[in-house]
Amino acid sequence: EMIDLAVNALLILSKGGFQSVLAMLKHETFIDSIISCMFKFIDTPRSHSIQTGCCDILSNLALDNYLRADMCARGGTSRIIMALNHFCHDHLVVCTALFALANLISGADVEILRGSEISKTIVKSMQSHPINLTVQVRGASALWVLSSRNEVFKERIVQYGGAQVVSEAMTRFVASETMQSKGSIALWSLAVHRSLKAQVGQSAVCVVNGLAAHV
Repeated sequence: EMIDLAVNALLILSKGGFQSVLAMLKHETFIDSIISCMFKFIDTPRSHSIQTGCCDILSNLALDNYLRADMCARGGTSRIIMALNHFCHDHLVVCTALFALANLISGADVEILRGSEISKTIVKSMQSHPINLTVQVRGASALWVLSSRNEVFKERIVQYGGAQVVSEAMTRFVASETMQSKGSIALWSLAVHRSLKAQVGQSAVCVVNGLAAHV
């Protein structure tokens, strides 16, 4: 309980604005402590709250690409991926973790990301919550950011069914402008890869339907 309360107190501070975040970052062991907390408290009675709180804290502290790369090197993205896998059926953890992941991977080291199962994990998270709009929107955002980092991620995302799961979400939530926007840009990013155009092109009908619903 003490750890849970401490994480929630730090979460509140991390939302206190730029100066508050800078004050927290002055403590050299702060980021390591948050990441270590995620590792140690993955399977406890309060692990749900601890994992979501730590994911939010990391996302709030990732102010620039230097900090994102630093968090990744310290194991931040690995811990978030671990939380996604461990709590794959908990929509609250998944929503929070996907949001944090989309932020961190935009500046994370590509080689570290390539050594993880990040593509498979994001797609699996979306497949586990097909009727949760927030999960689908944040998942599509994470896939877009990831696919923009390196061509190999485009290939892996399509391989694991990412293009299909995004197109299905766009069809299911055709009335959501946010889903149509995030989904379209994710599919566009995947289609930029020459060898993937035909596979991703099969999902083009959902983009057309989404456009028609909002003109």
